[in-house]
Parts: sequence; C-alpha cells; structure tokens
Amino acid sequence: MFVCEIVATLLRVKASLTAPFLALLGSCAIFTEDARPSATLGAEVLDKYVHRGMPQHRTGALQGQLDVTLPTKDGGSLTLGTFGNMDLQDNAGRAWFPDGHAGRFSQIDYVGTWARTFEHVSVAAGLHNYNLPFGQTFPNGPRSSTSELFVHASTELLGARPEVQLRYDFDQAESFYGVLGVSEDFELSEKLTCTVRGSLGYSGTGASEWSYGIREAGFADLHGTLTVTYAFDAKTVIGAHADASTIVDSELDQWFGQIGIPEDNYWAGLFVRWTY
Repeated sequence: MFVCEIVATLLRVKASLTAPFLALLGSCAIFTEDARPSATLGAEVLDKYVHRGMPQHRTGALQGQLDVTLPTKDGGSLTLGTFGNMDLQDNAGRAWFPDGHAGRFSQIDYVGTWARTFEHVSVAAGLHNYNLPFGQTFPNGPRSSTSELFVHASTELLGARPEVQLRYDFDQAESFYGVLGVSEDFELSEKLTCTVRGSLGYSGTGASEWSYGIREAGFADLHGTLTVTYAFDAKTVIGAHADASTIVDSELDQWFGQIGIPEDNYWAGLFVRWTY
C-alpha cells in the first residue's frame, strides 16, 4: 500500500512538472526547438532516515523521487524534481521528526537545478525548497518550510571525483552549510558498479539551529557511503547502500547527548530507479 501511494503521488507530480516544461519548451529561449524532457523516477526503502548527521526517523522510511530534465541551448540541462519521505512507523525513535505519522509524508521537497560541464568541471546550481507537514509538532521546537540556494562543483582527479558544495538558507536559517567530499567508482562487472564516497559538512550557526537545535558553527557530519548498483536493463537500475555518520564538532556532539539523539548513526537502504 505504501509503495502504491508513493508511486501514485510521484506520477501525479510528474504530470504537473511535465506540463510546465513543455510550455517552457515552446516559449523560453534557453531550450532548443526539438528538446524533449526525460524523467527519472526512484523509490527507496531505508531502516533510518538521516540528514546532515541528524536522525530524522529511526524506525523505517520509504522515499520517492522524480526528476524531469530538459537540455538547454548552452549544452547544459535544467531539472525540476520532487522528493518525498514517508514514515513507516508511528514511533520515530530517538530522532528529530515527531511520532504518530506512519504511512504519511513527513517531508516533501522541490528542487530546481541548472547543470553544465565546463571542460573537466561539472557545475550545478539551483533552489531547494523543504516542506515539513508536521513541523509545528517537532519535539525540539516547531519548524516551517524553508528554502536554500545551492552551488555544487566536481571534477575527475587521479581516478576519484572530488566535490564541493555550498548551500545558503535565505528563508528561515539565514545561514550557510557546506560540504567537501570525494567519491570513486569501481566496475565489478559490465553491469555491476561499486561506489565509495566520503564527505565532511560544515554548518553555520543558523543552519545548526535549524538542523540540530543549537546555535553552534563548526564541522558537523562526517559521512561515509558504500553503494552497489546493478544495471538491470537500459532503463532500470537497482541497488543497495550502507552508510555511517558521526558529528565532529565537540559542542554539537555534546548537544546531541543532551537532547537524547545518537550522534553516531548507521543505516542501509535498497532502491530502484527508472529513466525514460
């Protein structure tokens, strides 16, 4: 039932996103006349939902994502996407989200991204809107919707892919959050790929207050991920990942203990993506 609900919701969003894209196609000068949208639909089940080192829900989550993309005249692309997180149990555990919302979306995001590759550097920039339907009942203080501007850059270096990301919440937090990361792909077979990624986040005072409940700037979450993907066919990818994160800054670490939420977290997920 959960899978049917999340897929149905995302398909409705797909229809609502595709229509504006087709309208832009005919009226906006940044798209070529023969441009056609592509869509990627994904679903994932996780035992925990963790964001920037903060456990949002520790007793299971079902997530869905839909991205609709059009190529632009400058050789890049413009993507409109949506993301949804559904709690699988009423009891959130020692986590940030409130209890009592099994089978309901506890977070819905909308993202607009422009991306382009300049020689050896890939750049993306855009707007990320976060919506928390039950934010007014958060146990650590009410939260409403908020929005971030972001820029992301990555390149190939010695077989790895270093990246840097900077986000600015101009709405509620009025603060920065940055990420330094590196990843590398290992082809295990023609269809099987293993990806290893590590990252370190830095949170400004306002961003920390929004995400963790304390005004403390510092290095936040150290995050490692191991992902294995299998190309089932030309349009379908299935995969699994295992993650671990810890809070680096000592003041943030102590704060997690005070509010009774674990600063060290481990979780895993199974996912499938379809591209059309």
